This record gives sequence, structure tokens and C-alpha cells, in this order.
Amino acid sequence: MVQLITTSNSKANTLLEEVLCEVEQAKENNQYFSFPISNQLDKTVGTFKSTRVYGYCIKTPYTPYKIALNEYLLEKGTDREIKEVLLHELVHACGINGHKWQFKNQANRIYCVMKYDVQKKYTGILPRKNREEHAKYKVICNKCGKVFYRMKRSNLVKYPNIYTHSCGGNFTVEKVR
Repeated sequence: MVQLITTSNSKANTLLEEVLCEVEQAKENNQYFSFPISNQLDKTVGTFKSTRVYGYCIKTPYTPYKIALNEYLLEKGTDREIKEVLLHELVHACGINGHKWQFKNQANRIYCVMKYDVQKKYTGILPRKNREEHAKYKVICNKCGKVFYRMKRSNLVKYPNIYTHSCGGNFTVEKVR
């Protein structure tokens, strides 16, 4: 689970205000554009550290919608990339969970009117975990020597003798830490 850092980020807060203004302008300029932003939105953006996600939106029964952005995205991403992630999370703050047809429909409307691609997958911004540092297990092919790292005690780690590598070799498991 991603842990929210309670401090807010001034750059993210500024960009959120800009995005909200752009949404309002888009609504005024296009009568067919609807983007029902929740009145239960906390307008301070939190930050967190992760190597997997760029942002998230969370709502509990007792708190307003809270948006948090990845610290690495705020450091390395462009303003446009950050705004696209904020818009992505704002779609969730409209009450749309998941990324099915309702989400895609709203994302397409945003792209058509505002030219922001909120479905885009960014690559290269987040640092990749160094698997050797974090792994608990090292799985080695006895034939070709290829090494795989595993964080969890998966079936491959528990029962290496029932698996074979694509080269036809068997596996040996070493506990790293």
C-alpha cells in the first residue's frame, strides 16, 4: 500500500488550482462538456513515495476526496504530465471508480475539449526498484544461469522443483535476507 505523506506540496496545489480553472473555462466555452467536480474535494494535494503509481484519489465515509501525487513525478515530471495525472485523479473524485467505460468516456471528453490525455501511461519518470536490494529470494536456473529475484514467497520459491525454465533447466532457490 502506498503511504500518504500528510504534507502538501505548493507546486501540486498551484497546478491543481490551474487545472480546476481550466475545467471551469472548458465548461463555460463548451455547453456539452460536463465534468462534475465533487464539492467534497480537499484542495490540498498530498505527496507520497512509490515506484509504481503516479497518483491516487482516496475517499472515506468521514473525509473529503483527497488527491496525492508521487514525489518523483513532482520532481521529474513536466507541468503538463502533472496536470494530466491531477485530471486523472479528479475523474475519480467525480465518483468514478476503476478505469472501465465510465472512466474512459469522461477521459475522452477531457481529451476532446481540453487536449489532456488522462489515460496516458508515463514511462521513465519513476525510479525502478533495484530488485537485488529488496529481494528476499534469488532463483537461479541450473542450466543457463539466469537469475530471478522475488520479494515474496511465491510458488516458484516454495516449489522450485515443479517448474522448469524456458531453456529446460531446473531452479535452485537461495534466501537472500
